[in-house]
Amino acid sequence: MEGIKLKGKTMELILEELTGQESGIVVYDGSSVIICNWSGHAGLPRLFATGLVYMPEDIESPHERRSEDITECLPDTEDIDLVYDRNGDIDEVFEDRPKGRCYEIPEKNVLIIAPDGWI
Repeated sequence: MEGIKLKGKTMELILEELTGQESGIVVYDGSSVIICNWSGHAGLPRLFATGLVYMPEDIESPHERRSEDITECLPDTEDIDLVYDRNGDIDEVFEDRPKGRCYEIPEKNVLIIAPDGWI
């Protein structure tokens, strides 16, 4: 996680290192949502015909903030384009309203959400 502290420098995006956990939520362009396990992958998950693929990429230091209710970081339920959620976790997220951390990556127009209690 030392890359997070580098202001104005780039770092390789490895979500497991960034968040300290193996799974979470990725929001693209404010509405497209992927919920997945990103363990062992570098880059952001993208849906391809055969499943999720990861493309290694560098990012600027993300903006991290703590949230007492991660649903506040997500789009409204009627605005979500649920691209991938293999285990059907989205309903549980809105029911349980867990705490967590949100990492904004402005240059990619992406938000990474790491709910507390997820692996």
